[in-house]
Amino acid sequence: MKREAMAALMRWKDDPRRKPLMLRGARQVGKTWLVREFACGNFEHLAEINFERAPERASLFRSNDPRTICPLL
Repeated sequence: MKREAMAALMRWKDDPRRKPLMLRGARQVGKTWLVREFACGNFEHLAEINFERAPERASLFRSNDPRTICPLL
């Protein structure tokens, strides 16, 4: 499972037309660990928004358009 998920993230990273990444899924399955581990080995920076810790941030995602969301972040 870990290798499959990491491979999917690598495909996303290598896509020249990639959009910002959003992970969704059940609680306590390793999403946070996975993205932090991936980011640590592949990027200089990681912007993480946890809606449980900052529920007011959910309003930034009213649109599905990354060109709208990214400047707000």
